[in-house]
Amino acid sequence: MPFGYMGKIAWVDLSKGEVKAEDLDEALARKYLGGKGLGAHLLYENMKPDVDPFAPENLLIFMTGPLTGTTFPAASRSAVITRSPLTGTFLDTYSGGSFGSKFKYAGYDAVVIKGKAEGPVYLKIDRGKIEIEDATGLWGLSTTETEERLAAGLQRSQGEKVGVASIGPSGEKRVRFACIIAERRAFGRGGAGAVMGSKNLKAILVRGDERPRMADEKTFKKVEKRCRQQIAEHPMTGKKGVFPRVGTMMTVDLTYALSDRGGCHMRSNTIRTELLGLPEPIDRYGYEGKAEMVRELQLVYSTFDCLGACAFGAFGIRPEDYAEAVSAITGWSFSVAELRTAAERAWNLSRLFNSREGFSRKEDTLPARLFEEASTKGTSKGQIVDREAFNNMLDGYYGLVGWDKNTGIPKENKLSELGIEIKS
Repeated sequence: MPFGYMGKIAWVDLSKGEVKAEDLDEALARKYLGGKGLGAHLLYENMKPDVDPFAPENLLIFMTGPLTGTTFPAASRSAVITRSPLTGTFLDTYSGGSFGSKFKYAGYDAVVIKGKAEGPVYLKIDRGKIEIEDATGLWGLSTTETEERLAAGLQRSQGEKVGVASIGPSGEKRVRFACIIAERRAFGRGGAGAVMGSKNLKAILVRGDERPRMADEKTFKKVEKRCRQQIAEHPMTGKKGVFPRVGTMMTVDLTYALSDRGGCHMRSNTIRTELLGLPEPIDRYGYEGKAEMVRELQLVYSTFDCLGACAFGAFGIRPEDYAEAVSAITGWSFSVAELRTAAERAWNLSRLFNSREGFSRKEDTLPARLFEEASTKGTSKGQIVDREAFNNMLDGYYGLVGWDKNTGIPKENKLSELGIEIKS
C-alpha cells in the first residue's frame, strides 16, 4: 500500500449488485495524485464517449486526495467526478467537512459507481466491507433526515461516528443542478446529485478507523506547523482577515469561458492578482498578460483539486509547502515541478474528455450581451468586453497551453509530454 493512501479502489455495479476492489497502483497515484487528477483518469479511461449523464453507463466517482485524512491545514476535501447533466461536460465537485476523511478511513481512495439499481438503495462502506442496502424507507426524505436516520442507526449499534453523503427529493427527481450533501456541505455545481438519483442511489454511509500510513511524520508535522503559522499571520486569512468582495473583469471573463465544468470562478480565481497585486500588480481591465495569468491560476487551482486542498489555504500555503507535505506523507521526492505537471495533466485530461464529447473552441466564449452591453453599475460600470481582443487573448492562451487554436483540442505533442494517451 502506498504511503498516504489506503491503496484500494472499489468498483460498484448497481445494475448487477456487484462490488469488487482492486489495488491502487502507486505509479498511477504519483502520476495523478488523487481528486481531480485520478478521478479524471478513471472517468476518461473507463467510460465510452456520448454516454448520457443519466444513463446507467455514466460513472459516479467518489475520490479523496493524498492530503485528505491528515492534519494538514485546509485540506479535508473530497471530490465527486462524473459527466454533468447540466452542461454535458466533465464535472468535478468538492466538499469540505469530515466526510472525506471518514470515507478514506473506511478503506478506500476511490469508489467508482455505475449502473442503476432496480429500486432505492444506499451504499454502506464499513471498515473496508461494501454492501448495497435497501433504501426504500429513505426515498423522499431530505438530506438532513436521511443523514440523521442512517447515522443514528449505525451509531446506536456501534457507538461510533460515521459519515453520510446523500441526495434529497431534487436529486431523486433528477433536477439537473441537484447537489449531494454531506454534513450540510454540498458537492455542488453540475448536478452530481441528479446523477446519483438516476442510479436510484440515495446515500453513501461510511465508517472506518484505518488511517493512511505516513512515510515521514516528523517532517510532516514540521511542515504542518509552519503552514498553520503562515495562515494565521496572513492578512487575508488571519483572525482579522477580510476577503475582498470586488468583482473583476477580463480575467474573470476568460476564466469563465475556459472552465471545464461550465462557467465557474473556482477554476482560476483572480482576486489575489488583480486586487492584491500578487505575485505582481496587473491592470484588471486590460487584456495584456491575462492569458498567462489565467493559465497559471488554473494550474494552482487544479493542484488544490488533485490534493484535496481548499483554495483559501493558499493565501498562506506556498507550492513548496504542498510539495514538501506530499513528500513527507508518501515518501516520494516530490518537487514543485512535479506537482505542477500533475495539475497540468489533470487540466488537460478534463479538456480531452470534453473534446471527446464534442466541445471545442466555439464553446470557449461568453454570452453575447457581455460583448454588446456595457456594465451599468459597480466598479466595472461602463466596461464592455471587446470581442476581437477577447479572441486574441484566447489565441494566446491556446498557444501557452499547447492546444490547437482552431479547435481548442490539446495537441498530441502536449499530451505526449504529459503522458496522456488519446482514447477514442
